[in-house]
Amino acid sequence: MRPFRAILVTLVSASALTACSSTQTGSPLISTTVTTPRAQHTMRDLCEPLFDFFENELHAIQIRIDSPRELDSPHHKNGACVIESTAGPDDPGPGSGFAYVRRDPGEPDPTYGEEGFTAVPGYTVELWERNELSTPRRRIELATRIGDWNGQFLIRERGIRTQDGTLRMSEEQVAKAAQFIVDITQELQE
Repeated sequence: MRPFRAILVTLVSASALTACSSTQTGSPLISTTVTTPRAQHTMRDLCEPLFDFFENELHAIQIRIDSPRELDSPHHKNGACVIESTAGPDDPGPGSGFAYVRRDPGEPDPTYGEEGFTAVPGYTVELWERNELSTPRRRIELATRIGDWNGQFLIRERGIRTQDGTLRMSEEQVAKAAQFIVDITQELQE
């Protein structure tokens, strides 16, 4: 009985196709859906904008990108990029700054429970900062949550050289840094 059913299905399908094509002139109607795969983000999509931010917004000199993965490797669901100073032996230490963007549906707190962060009003997304620019640490950390993605951004003033000496961030630069981590997290989570 099964071979008969298979033959019957084949005949009915062939008849349906013939009926559809007999109303057409020329070839039968064929419908296809073309889908364009979403472009895959790479580490370069995080590291190059970060480098550009340090160079153009903070006016940092003598810096380089330090990524734990090759720049053309896929970003996938997490990525970190460090900006290192190349200022020489007087440099106060590695890691002038970093950005970290990670898909983390199980951790809605982008500060990962670290103390000292306060909410920053005026943004359409959640944003927190730990501003230690007026302390001996001279650094600022920003964190955001967009969808299932957490973004973090650290800038160490002591580790960044400018033409005028060591970086002293203005309020405008802090606001631009906050917008940077929001924008890059938004972009990489899409």
